Amino acid sequence: MNTSPENRRLPLPIEPNDEISPKATPSAQACGERWAEESQKRHEWIAVAAYFKAEKRGFVPNHDWEDWFEAELDYAKRQVQDYLILLEEDGEVTLVGLQRLAFSIGVEHPDQIHSKTDLIQAIQCACQLLPCFRIDAEDPCSQFNDCQWRAECKKMIADWKRYG
Repeated sequence: MNTSPENRRLPLPIEPNDEISPKATPSAQACGERWAEESQKRHEWIAVAAYFKAEKRGFVPNHDWEDWFEAELDYAKRQVQDYLILLEEDGEVTLVGLQRLAFSIGVEHPDQIHSKTDLIQAIQCACQLLPCFRIDAEDPCSQFNDCQWRAECKKMIADWKRYG
């Protein structure tokens, strides 16, 4: 079996509107297996990306951790970007979709976060961004024009003003 970095597959993007019905909830063992599989895919993707970063640098020693952390950040940003692209086509942000995204990028215990705002802020932190989501209902994102979450932030604020 050829396991060179060039032949490894990248993980599939997270579906933004994936929902789990109560009847379809897997057993604890299945959840553990799913977690292990997701973690392995994430680890492999990051390892391959770190390898290519090192190769690009000419394998200069003592930069292993730097390459690894940059690859982790690249992975998280890619997952968020893929999620938001799918969201543009599929519609509304769901709690389960955000929890799955957060889980895929390494946010600890996203299943215990039950607020979309808190999840998005945790995702922003994992991507080493200022957790600016929904910090000001009157002036959203005035300082952060390049924020990936700007459109979603504006939608939520519009809903608050409309219904709240």
